Amino acid sequence: MKIFVLNSKGGVGKSAVSAQIAAPFIWVRNGRKGKVNLIEFDVENNDNEMFSQNSAIIKTSALDAYNKEALLKLAQIRDCVIDSGGNIQTSAALEEFAAANILRKIDLFMVPLTAGIQDVTNTLNTVDVIRQYRPGAKIILVLSMVYTDPAVQFWWLLGDKWHLYKESSLTGDYAGLASHLMAFSASPFIDMAKGIFGETLFEKSEEDITKIEAEMDRLAGELAKYEDGKAPHEIDAAYDQALREQRIVYEAKKFREKCIDPAFNAMEEVLNAKQ
Repeated sequence: MKIFVLNSKGGVGKSAVSAQIAAPFIWVRNGRKGKVNLIEFDVENNDNEMFSQNSAIIKTSALDAYNKEALLKLAQIRDCVIDSGGNIQTSAALEEFAAANILRKIDLFMVPLTAGIQDVTNTLNTVDVIRQYRPGAKIILVLSMVYTDPAVQFWWLLGDKWHLYKESSLTGDYAGLASHLMAFSASPFIDMAKGIFGETLFEKSEEDITKIEAEMDRLAGELAKYEDGKAPHEIDAAYDQALREQRIVYEAKKFREKCIDPAFNAMEEVLNAKQ
C-alpha cells in the first residue's frame, strides 16, 4: 500500500500525519510485521528522521522529488508513506510522479490543512491537481490541529453551520471535494514521544502502563532509602524517565482512542468504498 500525504503549504501537519497516522495504519494492515518506509521529499528538513533508530514500525529516508532515478526506485517500493515535505510545488511534483508511473499506484491521498482561509484555498487547489492527474483518486482531507468544534474552527471549509459569521463561507460544503473528512488533534506529546523515545504515539499507546508504574514503585522504594537529595543520580534519573514515560503512555492511549483509532476507521471506509 502507498499513501501520499501532501499539500502545497507548509506547517499544516504533513509530517505528523505521515508518522502518527499513515505509517502505523499500513503497519497494522501488514499484520504488525516489518517496518514501513516513510519517505520525505525534503532533503533539507527530514522531520521524522529520528524515528529510524528507535521506532519498531518506521524506516525513514529523504529523497529529491525531482530526481528521476529516485522516483523510479520509489515506484518499485511496495508499502510506503510519501510525505511531500515543505519545499516542493504540488503541481510540479505530481507531474513528475505521473511521469514516473507512481500516481496510479497510490492507494490513498491525505491532504492536511489548518483552519485559515488561505489553507482552505491551497487545499482545494491541491485536490484539483490530484484529480487532474488521477481522476477517481481516493482522498481524505485531514483537519489538522483541531482544538474545538471543527464546524466552528473550519467554517471556511464546512460552511457557517452555527451562523457565527456575517461573511459567507468559502465553499459552503465539502461534498464532492474529497472521499472523506478526518480530524487530527494537536498534542504536545507527539513531539515528546518523538524527542525522548524516538517513537510514535501509536507505539507508546501499545505499551503496558502497569509495567511502567511497577518500575516507578520499585524506584520510589530505592529513593526512600536515602535522605532528600542524597540518592544516587542514576536512581533519580531513572525515576524521572519512568515518570515521563508513564505520562506519555497515558496520554498516548487517550490520543489513540480520540484520534488514531477513528482515523484508521475512516481510512478503511474510504479504501473500501466503491468508486
